[in-house]
Amino acid sequence: MIKNIFLLIILFSLIFKGSKEELVHKDKFEYLGYNNVKLYLRYPFYNDGNISKAKVIARLTSQLADINNYRDTIILEFNTGSYFRNKKIEILEKTSEKSEQLITIGNSFKTDSILLNKQQRYKDTKILAYRQQVDQIDVLNSLKVINFGLKNQFKSVVNVASLKDYYGDSLISFPIYFKSLSIKKMKFLKLENNAEEIKAILNSRTLIDSVKNVNLYFKNNTYILENENVKTEINSINSLIKLPDGILIATDNQTIMYLGNLDNSTTKFDLKHKFIKPLFHSKIRTPKMNKELEVGQYYIAPQFYSKHYYILDTNRNTLTQF
Repeated sequence: MIKNIFLLIILFSLIFKGSKEELVHKDKFEYLGYNNVKLYLRYPFYNDGNISKAKVIARLTSQLADINNYRDTIILEFNTGSYFRNKKIEILEKTSEKSEQLITIGNSFKTDSILLNKQQRYKDTKILAYRQQVDQIDVLNSLKVINFGLKNQFKSVVNVASLKDYYGDSLISFPIYFKSLSIKKMKFLKLENNAEEIKAILNSRTLIDSVKNVNLYFKNNTYILENENVKTEINSINSLIKLPDGILIATDNQTIMYLGNLDNSTTKFDLKHKFIKPLFHSKIRTPKMNKELEVGQYYIAPQFYSKHYYILDTNRNTLTQF
């Protein structure tokens, strides 16, 4: 018991330490509801593309619930926060009417985990909970595991994840125990062919985000960015920025696209320098940001205090490095 308490104290200490940049730019928390699906997100201060994937999973899970006539609460929690990226954990838990605590992982999601504070609200209610703490969310594999949970009763088993991190100057390794469908079973589910209901929902267009007339959809593992004049297909999203009149998407670490409300085409920019972190729209001026911006101009940067900044001019559809 004392050993477990000691491990939790270490874990909490690790969670609240971080680099200077992480302390300045804290992770964001967000809640979205889709019928009986409750989506909880924790992510870095920039939209790194995982948010779009999580929204796709939530909307498609709602459709799967309708197909399977599942009316109880479904909780989806995705944690891609900057501190947790190297600690992959996946949980599928289905509670009975006399439910146990939903957070059985101790608190690897943070001491003020969103769901921990809402635990009493869902007590004595049937719930299917799917949680991921991961670097990159996989839409299809997540749906396979969730669909199994919707269709089947299963017994949760105790799983263990081995975490490594620095405590002071020492690299330590410690286990975290949690209840879930077995890790082995989840791996097996991901190797199976898509169920017919998954094929059906993937073949329909799912709205992810919109700004005025500009919409972003998902269909058959492809993103579709469109307005009334043009439609562009995108294979992947590295980061996404919603601007007042359109959507800016980095498809990889060197290519970005912008589509405005009234544009007749999607503008593509190939950057001279690859960026490591996803782009973000900076509203904070640094000494290098000394130009007065016009309406429709925005500072775009791959990370805070970056060597390379850009000005996106949505009126002229230009991207200028400085």
